[in-house]
Amino acid sequence: MTKKAKLILWHGLVMVVAVALWFDVAAWLKVVSVEGDFASYAVVFFALLVSLVGLGFVMFPVKRWALTFSLLIWGMFVVNFGWSYLYLIGLGILILAALRSVADVKGEVSERIKIKSRVILRRAVLPIILGLFVLTSFAAYESPAFDKFRNMDSLPGETEGYIKTVVENTIGRNIKVRNETERRSVIDQVSKETTRELNTFLSPYFKYAPPVLAFALFLILWGLSWVFIWISVGVGTFVFWILKRSGFIKIEERDTRAEILII
Repeated sequence: MTKKAKLILWHGLVMVVAVALWFDVAAWLKVVSVEGDFASYAVVFFALLVSLVGLGFVMFPVKRWALTFSLLIWGMFVVNFGWSYLYLIGLGILILAALRSVADVKGEVSERIKIKSRVILRRAVLPIILGLFVLTSFAAYESPAFDKFRNMDSLPGETEGYIKTVVENTIGRNIKVRNETERRSVIDQVSKETTRELNTFLSPYFKYAPPVLAFALFLILWGLSWVFIWISVGVGTFVFWILKRSGFIKIEERDTRAEILII
């Protein structure tokens, strides 16, 4: 198989896995919006996509392929989530992340005398994960799952129940009343008044809830990035081993010249 054919095949694999990932994420977001159950395999598809793109940059470390891989992933994203000008920002971030990944891979390979797929992939996957996290956060922001927050004028109904629990655990036992019924009545009244005051105070800021929640989702994902890094590196290392065993790629030894410092 020629190098060009391998490049085309790799783009096809990235496109297929990107379709699977974004379809799964879109289905999950729809289920979340109606509070249903759904067995999501997004983590598996995510790790596989990141590892394939990372290996693509290892095998084809050219900047223009960072652009084509990014466009493929983004195109499948738009197919599943529709069009939004916000997604253009996501495309720009994804392209910049891919370019950074290519630069990191080229630097890592040039500085080594022995190819270690695990170490190289470790450098390659982090920018890609960042770009995909941004797209996922944008998808959540535009999804039906956030619709209930767009015209929100009060805190969710569960808030009062949470406040009631806090009141009961903090000052409930110190309320001096004649019986348990009166104590419950006082706690209910305090909880309702606290909820009302919170709604009054927060009402000017409810319109910012969707972007804040989308940013919070990104922060949560980024906080778990180390998990995705190791899963992606593990998957990529296994795929790299398969590619070597199948003859898709070969590793040859060559004499190289190196700089030394002389004093």
